Amino acid sequence: LVDNSYAHKLMNKLESKGIHSVINTSFNTSKEPIVENPSDALGTFFSSGLDELYIGNFKVTKKC
Repeated sequence: LVDNSYAHKLMNKLESKGIHSVINTSFNTSKEPIVENPSDALGTFFSSGLDELYIGNFKVTKKC
């Protein structure tokens, strides 16, 4: 479980600038279908150059 204080601070900052929503764009890599579930997300994450992935209240990181 992760602390969502960063997301909360970000949303407050955006709201103070008149931005009241955030749109999540597609999550996939080149030539792969769009991620549809947590299992797809993990597969895409581990085959990509991303360092962190947030799924709900969970934070997934790669060990170096």
